[in-house]
Amino acid sequence: MMNLKYKVFFLILCLSSFTVHAHNINVRTNPIGLLMGSNNLEAQYALVDNWSLGVGGTLWETTLLDVDFKATEGHVRFDYWWNKAFEQGYYAGGQISQLNMDLTSEIDDEEFSGSISSLGLIGQFGHHWQWDHFNVALGGFLGVYDFGDEVELEDDNGNTQKENVPAFGTWGVELFIGWAF
Repeated sequence: MMNLKYKVFFLILCLSSFTVHAHNINVRTNPIGLLMGSNNLEAQYALVDNWSLGVGGTLWETTLLDVDFKATEGHVRFDYWWNKAFEQGYYAGGQISQLNMDLTSEIDDEEFSGSISSLGLIGQFGHHWQWDHFNVALGGFLGVYDFGDEVELEDDNGNTQKENVPAFGTWGVELFIGWAF
């Protein structure tokens, strides 16, 4: 009967045999987000030659339009690579994202706070450059978040006010720097 160490070793050996390229794992961050105060990190694993699976997250605290935001985001991402995963070339992917935000704002001289959550669907397309282990990816994304119908804001006295929060589309540029091994 095999002990647990050998079973784990055998499982890792079998899983790693599905990839036939130099890099199986890529860890990366978005430098633009870091400059804007957004702490983010993503780790990707090459499932097979042209497919990777990634998990990541972001923590961001800022003030926009007199509203204080504390946002946390976690996601699962699948990418298809025209060349092998984490090798130089084009990629396209999709991700499912969970976004949670704590909001604080002043309305009519009273401070209100509330929390909202959303599930987002995002698609990406870009190009990946690879130098030995260091890599850079530049692309674009398009997606949608749905927060439900409304958020309930509460002031310090327990008074509540409901505000409509519609679904919204998002788009932009994604830039990542990473290290593959």
